[in-house]
Amino acid sequence: MINRWHKKFTYRGQAGLYLPLPFTEEEQAEGFACFDTEDYQEGVRAFLAKEKPVFKGK
Repeated sequence: MINRWHKKFTYRGQAGLYLPLPFTEEEQAEGFACFDTEDYQEGVRAFLAKEKPVFKGK
């Protein structure tokens, strides 16, 4: 899921190089949505605990 977001914003950003279009508020909010996922929380928790994360794809 995160990879899809990254690809979407990368392609969108590259398109902006040729035709500068600011990101919409919805696009900006979507860019931060990954921080609310269970996998992100698990990654932070595991990093702080110096453990290997167990991602669930959520």
